[in-house]
Amino acid sequence: VARVAIGGLAAFAAGYTVLLGNAFNDHDRELNYVRTFVDRQVDGIIIAPVDRRAEGMLSVARDRQVPVVFTDRTATDSKAPMVGVDNGTGAHRATDHLIGHGRTVHACITGRRDAIPAIERARGWREAIDNTGGRVRDELLVFTDFSVEAAHAETLRLLNLEPGIDSILVGSDLQAMGVLRAIFDSGRVPG
Repeated sequence: VARVAIGGLAAFAAGYTVLLGNAFNDHDRELNYVRTFVDRQVDGIIIAPVDRRAEGMLSVARDRQVPVVFTDRTATDSKAPMVGVDNGTGAHRATDHLIGHGRTVHACITGRRDAIPAIERARGWREAIDNTGGRVRDELLVFTDFSVEAAHAETLRLLNLEPGIDSILVGSDLQAMGVLRAIFDSGRVPG
């Protein structure tokens, strides 16, 4: 929220107003937001798409000549510009950090299996463990919703499945809150 407020202030100072919509991982809701923004004659749209089925959104925006930039992930075969991060490298470095601190039983809780950032983070986690000769345990890799509730439930399940977990790589801030709450609720701190 703070980043949006800061970005909103910068946009306002440049003569723009920021409109924000959260589709809550619902493709139809996402498309409705794009239609609404285009109908309001916005100057451009920045989209962090739910999944790779973004061509419908692009055609709605292109028909009205509204520029689109993707963030975090892009549509399949899209020619629209994209600004993102290297999720795989970030997850690899974070896992390397945990390994460097002596952690040996690694879990990973990340987004849904159809979310490209989640897939890339899981790959980085796996590669970091593989590269150090560690043991990747597929049962300790969880793909779930980017939500507090889902991460809470999965963390409790993982801690029951493997009491020796001493590191958990988490894919989002919301999931991190769920993991921390589950650790507190379980009465044990990994590692």
